Amino acid sequence: METQVAALVAVALLALLHASLGHRALRVLDRVPRSKWLSFGGGVASAFVLVDLLPAVAHAQRLLEETGQALLPEADAYVVALAGLVLVLAAEHATQRRRPRRHQDAGARSAAQPPSADVPFALTLVTYALLNALVGHILTARHLPLASLAAFAAAVAMKFLVNDHALAEDHAGPYRRFGRPLVLGSFLLGAALGAGWPLPELGLLLAQAFLAGAILLAMLKEELPSRREGRGWPFAVGAAAYTALLLAAAALDA
Repeated sequence: METQVAALVAVALLALLHASLGHRALRVLDRVPRSKWLSFGGGVASAFVLVDLLPAVAHAQRLLEETGQALLPEADAYVVALAGLVLVLAAEHATQRRRPRRHQDAGARSAAQPPSADVPFALTLVTYALLNALVGHILTARHLPLASLAAFAAAVAMKFLVNDHALAEDHAGPYRRFGRPLVLGSFLLGAALGAGWPLPELGLLLAQAFLAGAILLAMLKEELPSRREGRGWPFAVGAAAYTALLLAAAALDA
């Protein structure tokens, strides 16, 4: 019960953070070269995937093999992670095809296109709504000890910061008006389902596998030099800092 209450508190705090991301005070992040805080957040979220979520992929694969459900030797769970990566890649390619046209006219960045005509935005919005729902579900369904829960929530906060900034930059007005509320609502819905109707163990592990591939690509694409002139050292510091946080959380929870 204590861990569940703590998870719900973390959900509430993360929801407040996400809702505040459009505040004027955070526009200091919107510059090139990329803000060091965004690069730091990308490093944290990438370490979260590699150090925290990927072990769940290996666990899912072992469980699939033990229960006789594996289709590919030592690979099924990693195929699920690949599916998450491909989904984000598809959304990014759609946005890239749209981006040059938007940047030719500065006014076009803030002009609202009808949602039905904006297929790249719709694909991106559905992708990140799904990812946020999975994050919320995993957050409340994993029943993590307090220190590990705090580390998980910190990584989710960094993920929200980086993803929200990228979506607001790429899709401007439509994202501010109805995109941000939708992805935030998806997070809350996933958290509610995780608290009341959690996935079974294998389903939860595969959800983490899918999320691992998706978040890893989503973070790294933001740091590619040709993308937003990412900053290398804050990214490395963020990755190292979060790895140290996970080690400290494991020691405290032991």
